[in-house]
Amino acid sequence: MKVKNSYLKLMLWTLSGAAIGAVLGAGSIMFAKRGAASLAELLYAGTVRSALWIQLIVWLVLGGCSLVLMNKAKKWSPLMDSDEEGVTEKKVGNAQNTVLTLTNVNLVIQFMAFGIGFDKRNTFALLSVVVFLVSTISMVCVEIAVIKQVKKTNPLKKGDPADFSFLRTWEESCDEAERLQIYRCGYKAFQITRHSLLFGLVIAFIGKINMGTGSMSILLLGLIMLIQSISYGIYSLREGKGLRE
Repeated sequence: MKVKNSYLKLMLWTLSGAAIGAVLGAGSIMFAKRGAASLAELLYAGTVRSALWIQLIVWLVLGGCSLVLMNKAKKWSPLMDSDEEGVTEKKVGNAQNTVLTLTNVNLVIQFMAFGIGFDKRNTFALLSVVVFLVSTISMVCVEIAVIKQVKKTNPLKKGDPADFSFLRTWEESCDEAERLQIYRCGYKAFQITRHSLLFGLVIAFIGKINMGTGSMSILLLGLIMLIQSISYGIYSLREGKGLRE
């Protein structure tokens, strides 16, 4: 009975996906007939001209938030030893993890804005290069400072951020609870990324048909999804083999 229910759920999901795809396809065709290509070009041109300001705003906002959180974590750190319930330790850890997340978000947005802004229509293209380099280097320095701050509050943590083996060394210095948290977060991020890539492929396919965006976006998203799936499968086999041994 459970097997039949599984097949039924699969059929329902397939039909639902087909219905959503049909609605999106019909809507995109109607949108294309009413000037979607010109609207997309207008939006792209506006993004190109605004790329420098996007870089500056993202850098200043995320950089400022990172410095504030680092300062809070530094002030809270001396109180960790006297806090028996571990509330302060959680606050410090959350602040430091948030800073690391903000540095990664800044890097991704800077790359996107820099890539879009590197265009003949952008009169500030050279300034975009300068802002990209300065913002990226400064946020990497912030990330290194946070890691050193973590190591100072927890001497058991090991690893040099400048080494290629930093991630492995850092993971090995974590306790079982921290590793379990890393694995759970990693798996959830894997699932979200997989569904996001699949949704992106659908949007890229619709864009190619109705807006003339080409096949490059489909190729890149497909390659990323392929690498993700194959690498996950390979490491799953390795880990399974290690458990059996």
